[in-house]
Amino acid sequence: MKKVFQGKRYDTDTAEFLTDLPSTADRGDFAWHDTSVYRTKNAGYFLAGRGHASSMWATCDGNTRGSGEGIKPIAEGEARKHLEQCDTDEATQVLEKYFRLEDA
Repeated sequence: MKKVFQGKRYDTDTAEFLTDLPSTADRGDFAWHDTSVYRTKNAGYFLAGRGHASSMWATCDGNTRGSGEGIKPIAEGEARKHLEQCDTDEATQVLEKYFRLEDA
């Protein structure tokens, strides 16, 4: 999937996959989504995914909401927040690799 925002190209084929975001909704639920966090070679972050009518990927055609997909650029701080909320070994490794962390 590719998208251009403000003169910057975001491409899931060339960016580094970091982790999948958990969906608390079942696949049949309107809020279900399949979303991943990526990092570009120039240290940009973005979400890419798809989801149903009540997810962040929903489309709206007049009064009708439907399933959709897309790419959403995010700030470094938002990427970090998403990774911290994942609470997986994979996400922890990414946090240690790309973000400044302090010992508690």
